[in-house]
Amino acid sequence: MDRVDLVTGLALVVLIILAGILENMFQSAGLTTLSAFVWPVGYGTAIITAWYIWFSPLDFQAPDSSEETVWETETVDAQERSAEGE
Repeated sequence: MDRVDLVTGLALVVLIILAGILENMFQSAGLTTLSAFVWPVGYGTAIITAWYIWFSPLDFQAPDSSEETVWETETVDAQERSAEGE
């Protein structure tokens, strides 16, 4: 982990804690509708931010059909073994 990841993680933790504190303050003040809105928005913002920064850049794609896959290797090995057995 580099410094940017640590700072981002710390900022997200602060955001979640701040959302919890604000929700508690609004609840104590009798503003239940506002408190019910603050916690999901604050927590949701932290989750979406974490996804955008850490998980969005990841490449979750299947290999191209031109590349050899693990399954093709097993198929070729099985065919070679069956040809040797004949």
